[in-house]
Amino acid sequence: MTAKHVTVPCRLCTNTLLPSTARKTGNLCLSCFHRERGRLEDEARESRPGCAGCDGSTESSAFWFDWQLAKQGKYRFRKYPKYLRPVRRVKGGDRYVCTECGAPWYLPGAPQPQHMMLIPPACVAQFEAWCEREITCTTSVLEAARAIGATPPSYDDHADDVRIPCKVTTRKGEQIELAVLRFSRLPPIPWMDERPQHLPHFRLADEIASVEPSRFALSRQVRSAFIADRRGAIDRDWLSVDVVSRTGRRYRLNGSPLFFDRDGVPGEALRPAFRSGGLAVPAKPHGPETVFAADWFGGAKLLNFSRDPVTGFLSWLRWRLGGNLSGNKP
Repeated sequence: MTAKHVTVPCRLCTNTLLPSTARKTGNLCLSCFHRERGRLEDEARESRPGCAGCDGSTESSAFWFDWQLAKQGKYRFRKYPKYLRPVRRVKGGDRYVCTECGAPWYLPGAPQPQHMMLIPPACVAQFEAWCEREITCTTSVLEAARAIGATPPSYDDHADDVRIPCKVTTRKGEQIELAVLRFSRLPPIPWMDERPQHLPHFRLADEIASVEPSRFALSRQVRSAFIADRRGAIDRDWLSVDVVSRTGRRYRLNGSPLFFDRDGVPGEALRPAFRSGGLAVPAKPHGPETVFAADWFGGAKLLNFSRDPVTGFLSWLRWRLGGNLSGNKP
């Protein structure tokens, strides 16, 4: 005779849950528990004055929110516009300041999306330097970057943003193996709420003397495999790509990384695999890279690589099969 399975009803919906879970969540299913916790956090945020830099609503130094939705009162961060005051026009947008704590903010102008970005304390000096002068690269650096090939942006609304993984030698003779040359209209500050150990270190591109391929950078072929077929309306950020090394070791890369350095295998040794499987690797197994920020210019889009026919067909086939090349869901 088997014991009857005991469950407890959720006090907000029709779901049932185990007694052990009910004791931890206050008789709420996990869905209601997280929704209720979010509601309480929103209420607490509304009761505290100031911006995200001083009201305790985030532990990260990287924070942004949709400015237009917040001003319309249709957003969880709707209180912030009344605490942020415009200070002056700067490169590509406007500088704001919190009336409570004085924290600096940046609002990009058109055609960039209206994402109000908190400027972390560690990035203020770099941001000011970026605003004060034009940041360009020499012709030789641009030619080397074009030969490596740029990685297009993750999102269509950040179209004016390309990145080139490379090795950089600065004008002072410093060599940086994990470097990213980034051409963008956005300032050199992190806009994603990333983990602290993954926040990139920003520098300005006019420090660069020369650029060359990095042995840890993923090849153009691997990076292009992350770009989903636009007809599938799939954002490449959540895609994974199966790769294989020269010795036959297989990995599954998640996110859209630019570099690889694991088990003694550098990024240059990887190529797309024709069958799935392998050790799952986080998006940034190597740690943060150094990003050299340069101003966007008309020829920056020419730095993008054009997808070769084979990679384009594999990307289309992957989408049609609903996952990886074997037809399994990722």
